Amino acid sequence: VRLIAEQNGPYIFNLLDHTNDDSEYYQTKVFPVPSSSSYGESGIGIEKTELPHEGLFSLFLAPPSSKCDRNTLEQAAVSNSEYYPISIEDSSNTVDGILMNFPCRLNELKAYYNGKTPSLCGTATYMNTKVAASRLLTFTNIFNFLLSSEPTYRRFLPNKTNTCLTSADTMHSITSETGTDYTIRFVKKEVTVQEDAGFINIKLVRDTTEKMGVTFIRTVPELADLNDFVPYDGPVVFIPGSSTASVDISIKFDNKEEGTEYFSLALKNTKTRITA
Repeated sequence: VRLIAEQNGPYIFNLLDHTNDDSEYYQTKVFPVPSSSSYGESGIGIEKTELPHEGLFSLFLAPPSSKCDRNTLEQAAVSNSEYYPISIEDSSNTVDGILMNFPCRLNELKAYYNGKTPSLCGTATYMNTKVAASRLLTFTNIFNFLLSSEPTYRRFLPNKTNTCLTSADTMHSITSETGTDYTIRFVKKEVTVQEDAGFINIKLVRDTTEKMGVTFIRTVPELADLNDFVPYDGPVVFIPGSSTASVDISIKFDNKEEGTEYFSLALKNTKTRITA
């Protein structure tokens, strides 16, 4: 059973937010989206040509008159009401298609903003196409978003009695749904990649395949720091019937002559070294 996205806003927003990345190219762009228009039309605050050509794109609701900027996203990550993630995709064109159907949902959404029209905000974060597809799959395996490219319909459900108020609450809900009665480890203790590859794929294995499983990993800077890779602190999903899973970490290519550098991935009490 997937968790309702709008009931887990703080955790989702924290995963999405890379506005403070050391490299401007990898920073999350946050911008207002007219509810009846697509990206790129005049007056939305950012032109489509300024958005990454590939990456992860999302839509979220914010209180009326919100500016839909990086401060809005930061506020969303610590708020438990009025900020709701409603869509995530790995293509801006797909989000454009979703926006065509958004106006018909407005009356339903206004009821949660005292009859006023909520601000519709967008985020865009550059990622290699494969990394973006991997992140999207992770999000949608765990969370059920209100709007998606799939031809499904459900009601908007920001049920405050069920809402996870913090990221820790969401992590507890995830582990409650998937269980923790299995062992997970990295397939390799050390993995090497060329910097110009753009990303590295890390494989994990578990000792059961009966149901969906989720573990949490984080990147740990060492000789390679945040100028060399995009940090990740989030879930990895094992689909039902599979004993293996993987996570993609973005590697930054700076075209400089450098020696061998490395960082680590931490999984509970286990680490694996990534050499670039």
